[in-house]
Amino acid sequence: TVVKAESTALTVAGIVATRFIKPDYEAQARIWISSGDDDNSADTKTGPIRSEGIVRNQSWVELLKSYRISDAVAVKMGLFATPKDARDSVVLHGLALADRFRPGRYQLGVDARRGRYLLSTSTGQPIDSGAVGDSIGRNIGLRWAPPPAVLQGRKSVDFTLVTPREASIALARRLTPQIPENTNFLYLTYKDKDPERAAAVLNNWLDEFMTVAAELKAAKLKEYADTLGTQLATAQRDLASAESALQGLRVHNITQPSENLPMAPGVEMPQDPVLGSFFNQRMDLENTSRDREALAQALNQFRNGGNSTTSLLGILSVSNSPAASNLRGTIQRLDSARAVLSSLRQQYTDDFPKVKETIQTVNRLQNQDIPQLAQQYEQQLATREGELRRRIAGAASEIQQMPARTIEEQRLKRNVAVQADLYVTLQQRYATALLAA
Repeated sequence: TVVKAESTALTVAGIVATRFIKPDYEAQARIWISSGDDDNSADTKTGPIRSEGIVRNQSWVELLKSYRISDAVAVKMGLFATPKDARDSVVLHGLALADRFRPGRYQLGVDARRGRYLLSTSTGQPIDSGAVGDSIGRNIGLRWAPPPAVLQGRKSVDFTLVTPREASIALARRLTPQIPENTNFLYLTYKDKDPERAAAVLNNWLDEFMTVAAELKAAKLKEYADTLGTQLATAQRDLASAESALQGLRVHNITQPSENLPMAPGVEMPQDPVLGSFFNQRMDLENTSRDREALAQALNQFRNGGNSTTSLLGILSVSNSPAASNLRGTIQRLDSARAVLSSLRQQYTDDFPKVKETIQTVNRLQNQDIPQLAQQYEQQLATREGELRRRIAGAASEIQQMPARTIEEQRLKRNVAVQADLYVTLQQRYATALLAA
């Protein structure tokens, strides 16, 4: 008999718990996040500016839980206003806040016979009164005018008003995001006592997240295209200058008699092996000397706060020589980091962890890595320049009759070819970036 009594008591307790303990409901969702490589063609990965992904996978979680998204969800769903009785939630539907408002606990009393309302604090202090259907609580920052039909049959409505930030913090506690290792899926779960509200909150959260992610994507693509546009304009000016110099020299040379063999105007003179060797070394020396001086000047401007990588990339050997690959790669990383930082600053302050990390990366590349690599490459150019000078001095006696204008014309032609290649490459990448944007 005792055993039966205990069993009955347990059964009754279970029934009571089932009736009065409200269960938690869980809404679930998954987001597939494209990897950075999906947005980059082979050209954009090797160009002067690399288009990196917006943020790393784990940072999507930080973005998802940021106030930029949670505050918007709280405001959109009006979760800053909570009725004491869930049945009164229809009365609070449409309640909005002014820029300044007064949080607290309030009671809306309704006199159906007189058609009047009275808004007061939870302690009974009057706040606002008027005819049912009029705007309520304007003096405490509310934008609220519930229809008379909604208030019909209600004598009072108790509710609590908090800031959207407090509401968003409470929302964030119920949201659990997770990105498992080696996957591009972002798993989300949201718990609430109300199953419909759980689904509605998570759906609104997803919509806001997609909107912000799209804004970041568009900002990144625009910044990338703008950077390429600046470099394209510089390359176009350099190409025009090189073509103008070559044209001017050819106009001058066409009226000059040949110094060795009778030749028609504008026809290049034949070259023997000695002449070809000297020509190549002379061109190499002039290019090396010019690049070394340009690199020293660009590095000095860079150190003194110019911070522009265009002048460094515009140097021929820096843009083409395998010996400068490390310097080019570091410049590409700096330009990419700047583009990412500019995109992030449109959404976040400098205190955001991702912004701090990107600022540190930019400062390291800008103040340490690039100056060090540029100085090392400048020393390599100086060493090569000295070696070339020694070789040319030994061969100078064999080519005293070499027309200086032919040397200059060949140098200008090579310069035009290099500038043309750089311009075409940048033009293709700029068109691709505009299409992506």
